[in-house]
Amino acid sequence: MTFLENWRTAVGQSILKRKLQKSAISRKTVALDALKSIGLVASGKDAEYEQWTKMTQKVFGTQAKINWLWYSTEKETKLVEGPALVLVDKKSYSFFYQAKPIALDSFNNQKNELILCLDEKPSAVLINFLAQSNAHFRVGYSGMHDHSFELMLDMSAKKTKAHFISEAHKYIKLMNPS
Repeated sequence: MTFLENWRTAVGQSILKRKLQKSAISRKTVALDALKSIGLVASGKDAEYEQWTKMTQKVFGTQAKINWLWYSTEKETKLVEGPALVLVDKKSYSFFYQAKPIALDSFNNQKNELILCLDEKPSAVLINFLAQSNAHFRVGYSGMHDHSFELMLDMSAKKTKAHFISEAHKYIKLMNPS
């Protein structure tokens, strides 16, 4: 089973890299004081969704709208998809983990300026969404998926989401002081 999984992931990464080479997505730093929309990308349980939303609002302030790309790990999620929440399920991606156009368009229609990936090791599905997002700036954990982020934070010492969110805020502010 791991051979098939590794093969699917490798083929999916190859497809993604070809897509990225063909498209030109502009990236730039963001000014925190003018930030209108933050996208959070993660997988987890419904309770974590609410907790991480509150943490982000506490650190970044309430002036920015919080949007989500959420991959629920619960069999049945109580969350309801809407403009600010895109739920990812097996219908949202292909066999090779490529984001289907409808799901990717829903995510890009959120018009996120900044995306924070809260998963330490995001799944191939989330990596595909992140890499093809129209966001100006993307932040994630340090790892092998460097084509998906403009800023990668090494969080090996402290692995809490709250620490990651505050560190992301700190480094974005250092890069673009207002």
